[in-house]
Amino acid sequence: MSGSNPKAAAAASAAGPGGLVAGKEEKKKAGGGVLNRLKARRQAPHHAADDGVGAAVTEQELLALDTIRPEHVLRLSRVTENYLCKPEDNIYSIDFTRFKIRDLETGTVLFEIAKPCVSGG
Repeated sequence: MSGSNPKAAAAASAAGPGGLVAGKEEKKKAGGGVLNRLKARRQAPHHAADDGVGAAVTEQELLALDTIRPEHVLRLSRVTENYLCKPEDNIYSIDFTRFKIRDLETGTVLFEIAKPCVSGG
């Protein structure tokens, strides 16, 4: 015996020319990473429930709606001048202490805001 593992040699020959690398490729998920999934979601065609063709909307058009959904907000072509909802609409009492918007493709921070720290003294 030359010290080699006969089971490993048999497995490598059965796996084909790629050997163990082919086994790793089979385990890799077909969906890709998080960024690929988000990019695909952004490029997905709009549904009829999105109110039509997916054309850009204005802040005034959104404020006229009874309910503003994320699909509507994604169709804005610029930053809004005011909030799109009233503070009393925050039924879960979510308190945002920091907010950051990033470009998903490059990871660049486009906008960041944080509440000032309140000193306890």
